[in-house]
Amino acid sequence: MNQLIIILLFLISIASYGQIEIKIAPSAKSSAGSKYIKIDISNKTDKYYVVPIDTLTLRPFDNDNKWKDFEKANIVQSSLALTLYVKEKGDNDYLSAVFMPLHPDVQNVDEVEKQLTLEIQKKNERLEEWKKSNKIKSGIDIEKNLYLNNNTVILKPNETLSIHRKIHHDFTLEVLKSYKMNFLYGIKGNTEYEIFVQLDAPKNLSNFLTTEQQIRITNYRIFEGSIKSNSICYKTDLVDY
Repeated sequence: MNQLIIILLFLISIASYGQIEIKIAPSAKSSAGSKYIKIDISNKTDKYYVVPIDTLTLRPFDNDNKWKDFEKANIVQSSLALTLYVKEKGDNDYLSAVFMPLHPDVQNVDEVEKQLTLEIQKKNERLEEWKKSNKIKSGIDIEKNLYLNNNTVILKPNETLSIHRKIHHDFTLEVLKSYKMNFLYGIKGNTEYEIFVQLDAPKNLSNFLTTEQQIRITNYRIFEGSIKSNSICYKTDLVDY
């Protein structure tokens, strides 16, 4: 039974390339000193599609393959978010966001460690509860299963999902409230850049789902693989970052 479901999921997903389209454009939305882009994710077919995507944030391009592969990602949070690629206009190479550790106040290290331990404990309890309620057997990554179930979009035939995201020169990815990772692009002021976003969805979705979860999506086509948007021009403010 499991093998039949996996074969069906594979066959359904083969035709997904080119059927989902991502377009970006400058957004009319704005806030103090911040610029946004509008991201349209469109189903260009007459079929229902399942798209694994985290629509809550963008993630930085940092030239680290682990971020590009959901299966191998050490940090699950934001691993299905759209990756933002930035390059100076006229250049061939895209900027790699540099990891900048966030150091807590030295005087509060003990308190931070205590809070982090508590958050990890709560997270493990939440994962254990999810495992029991969904009858997840050994061999399936519980955290990735939960994250995938919370970050999947169903697109109806010819439907478009539009989201607006702020463009940052730096990114703070929150793994836990007491554990954050900071990435910084080397962006210069008063400079034109070309940007695009890319979705990298797992190619082996069935490996992260239970049999029951797989059965729920057997009538849907599944987007697997990578898809990039169009490129647009982005000009920074007059002040250097």
